Amino acid sequence: MFQLADYDAAIAPSEIARIWHTAWRDRNPTLAPQITLDNMTERAARFLAEGRWTVRVARLDGMLVGFCAVAKAEKLLDQLFILPSAQGRGIGSALLREAQANHPDGLQMRVQLTNHDALRLYARHGFVEYGRETHPVMGVEMALLRWPA
Repeated sequence: MFQLADYDAAIAPSEIARIWHTAWRDRNPTLAPQITLDNMTERAARFLAEGRWTVRVARLDGMLVGFCAVAKAEKLLDQLFILPSAQGRGIGSALLREAQANHPDGLQMRVQLTNHDALRLYARHGFVEYGRETHPVMGVEMALLRWPA
């Protein structure tokens, strides 16, 4: 069984970045090679230190396996990643439901158009596409989603 909890300072930003990088690379093995674990660690550390993100984490058998980061000011569901070995257990859905409950006035996000599993997950939770844009770093097409519709 998994447990959800608030992020706390006992969790190193590098642990968040490890999940982020591992899950992202699993979906994008050759895309944007300039995006590295070091880049993600620096970004996670900065956003956490600045208080930009509100983060919930997921543990499975005591091990950190996922996280959801919401950028409060933008009402942006910025990151939701689960380690590939822990996917398919409802962890992503549970983190997403909590984000929605904590932001009843709405959330928005960007998702790669080729990430069909994520798009299905968000659609099941009421997110709708309202536009598209090209990602400024990766150059791939992104769906812009919002909830509630």
